[in-house]
Amino acid sequence: VEYSLKAVDWLRKGGYWNLRVWGTCLRMAAMTMNSLGNFDEALRHALDLTKFGEDSNDRQIWCWGFAEQGVVQRGLGRIEEAISNLQKAIDLAVDVPDYAYHLRAGAYLADCHLLRGNFDRARALLEECDLIGRQHKVIGPIYSFIINGLAKAYVFAAEQNTGSARAEWLKKAEKESKRSLKLGKAFKYCRVDAMLHQGTCEWLYKRPASAQKWWKKSASIAEEIGMHYRLGMIHLEMGRR
Repeated sequence: VEYSLKAVDWLRKGGYWNLRVWGTCLRMAAMTMNSLGNFDEALRHALDLTKFGEDSNDRQIWCWGFAEQGVVQRGLGRIEEAISNLQKAIDLAVDVPDYAYHLRAGAYLADCHLLRGNFDRARALLEECDLIGRQHKVIGPIYSFIINGLAKAYVFAAEQNTGSARAEWLKKAEKESKRSLKLGKAFKYCRVDAMLHQGTCEWLYKRPASAQKWWKKSASIAEEIGMHYRLGMIHLEMGRR
């Protein structure tokens, strides 16, 4: 965050101006602030991205701005606003195209649908984004948003079912958690949600000791890297079981 913002400040004050470099630095700052749960700062950067993207007709920067606004609004529970901005981001991502931000916005939009209890819509969006990621070889930690989103959606489905259907959804959730854990070997923050969802799978399998182990690992990493908002969500999940 520090170096991204220093670069933004240097570009603003210096004689050299490159909109794409400026937008990339500010996007990285907004993403990081969102991950840390610093929504005020994230929103400020997101609004700057949106304004400059629109004013300059740079549809990729505009896409980033709408996406990061949506992530902030999802975190604050402003779901209708989040849905609107995330859909705008996806539409722009398709137009650019920007496959990575299509996945980021898609993952958070699916989570909004899941919060409203619309599993079918969330699942369809996540599976579509997963296919896009595979087809266009999207790599790196941004893919973890889709993988962890699938794990969360499948856990949701397992909780709505019993018997063999419940077992099948849990199997799917575990598969996605393992995919994310594999990605997390290179990118530590990817492990946080993967371990969270794995813990919930263990809980639903009626293995509480194993569930606690996974949740505590998730919480430990979140605390270590300063993801305080996510840490709160982990404790919420532990507390409601």
